Amino acid sequence: ADLALVNDIGKYTAEVEYTIDSSDNCPGVTVDVVPPSGNLFPVGLTTVTATATDGAGNMVDCDFKVRVRGGYKLKSPNGGEELAHGERMAIRWRSMGNPGEIVRLDLYRDDSFVQAIKQATFNDGKFNWNVPNNVAAGGGYTLKVSSTSLPDFFDESNNDFRILSSR
Repeated sequence: ADLALVNDIGKYTAEVEYTIDSSDNCPGVTVDVVPPSGNLFPVGLTTVTATATDGAGNMVDCDFKVRVRGGYKLKSPNGGEELAHGERMAIRWRSMGNPGEIVRLDLYRDDSFVQAIKQATFNDGKFNWNVPNNVAAGGGYTLKVSSTSLPDFFDESNNDFRILSSR
């Protein structure tokens, strides 16, 4: 499974630890992992490759991704909310370190970009959004807050929220 973690305040790398398990009906399995557990990972996405080799020389690779997020912690919407067309939604986030003075707020549905809520707003931790009627009603929505100057500094809703056609 892929890993995601929020970086420590003011740091551009994070020490990432994980465990790789392997088993085989041939004894003597060894596992080589690049980069290894305990390394410093930069903010952004890093692919980790584990190669298992058994005593007979058979090899298998497994990749997973580690995303180190820096800069923000999205507080709302963070999942489970129900918003109606025309309703005002208080978007809230917390900045960590110095990710920049301006943020971008984007709406996604089922991991696909829907629209920019605001392409540029001050990084003051708050923005009031009126849910437009042109956004399709239904579930699977998430929000992303990101730095306009450091694109790997972002956070997303932990879970989906719903948009209702009306209340």
